[in-house]
Amino acid sequence: MTQLQINQQNSRKSKTVALGLINSLNPLSWAIVLLQEPYTYPNSHLTIASHHWHIIYPTDPSNQTLSSLILVNTNLDASAVMQIPIPSSLITAVAIKMAPDAPSLNIFNISNPPNLNMALIQLQQLLAGTHQLSHTIWAGIFNRHHLLWAGPSFP
Repeated sequence: MTQLQINQQNSRKSKTVALGLINSLNPLSWAIVLLQEPYTYPNSHLTIASHHWHIIYPTDPSNQTLSSLILVNTNLDASAVMQIPIPSSLITAVAIKMAPDAPSLNIFNISNPPNLNMALIQLQQLLAGTHQLSHTIWAGIFNRHHLLWAGPSFP
C-alpha cells in the first residue's frame, strides 16, 4: 500500500449510520477510518465493526460516552500501527510507520464537546511535553465557531 487512504465520519451515535458505514466501507479503498460520536451498544463502550477492521478505542474511556475511535484495516501491517496513549476519552490517536526508514504519521481523532475546549486543552497539554511532530493529522469534530465563517449572529 503506497498511499494511506483515510475516511472520516461522524456517526452521530446512530446505529443506522454505523451499520450503513460498516457495510459500505470498502476495505480495498480505505486504510484508516476516523469515527466521531460512534454508535455504542447500550451500557457498554463497544461499537459495531467487521472482521476487516481493528478497533482502536481511546486509552482512557472513563465513565464518559465514547466520543472517538479509529478503525484500522486488517490489511495494514499490524507492526506499522501503534496506538498513542492519551489520557482522554475525547481523543484517539495512532502512529503509523509504513517503512523502517520512513517518518511516522501521527493521526489524532478528536471529538471536542460543543462550546467547550476540553479536548483541545488536553491535546495542547499532551503536545507541550513532546517533540515537534513533523507529520501529523488532526481530524474530528472541533465544535468551535469563528466570526469569519459563522457570522455575527451565531451564538
